[in-house]
Amino acid sequence: MAFSMFKKEKEGKKKIAGKIADIAGVQKEAVKSPVKKDAGKAMRVLQVPLIKARGTEKASVLGKHRQYVFEVRDGATKGSVKFAVEKSFGVVVTGIQMIQKRAKKIRVGRRVGVRPGTKKAVVRLKEGQSIELGI
Repeated sequence: MAFSMFKKEKEGKKKIAGKIADIAGVQKEAVKSPVKKDAGKAMRVLQVPLIKARGTEKASVLGKHRQYVFEVRDGATKGSVKFAVEKSFGVVVTGIQMIQKRAKKIRVGRRVGVRPGTKKAVVRLKEGQSIELGI
């Protein structure tokens, strides 16, 4: 019985990989099993590591130097952010720096809460390229 569960799970993963490949723009022929590189990249795109572009003073100064700041999901890696930026904006990424801001405990009177932590990615582009963020 357990074996049939795993078999169904594998079939389900193959179907999902095909659908993700359609969404990510990866050719279906390249994605036959979810273990291949393109399928993994397509999975990361579906999870959408980019949340939003940061429109701060520091980010606007970095924009003049071909660097852009994005808020990303907690599980995002440099590779997934690079793939998402290149696919979304059609640019070539030359470097990425990840910044993790820890969650903070906050108090208002006797009540204790938590301000959530964030993760940011500073993306550097190839010379001569830029992104119009509209911030």
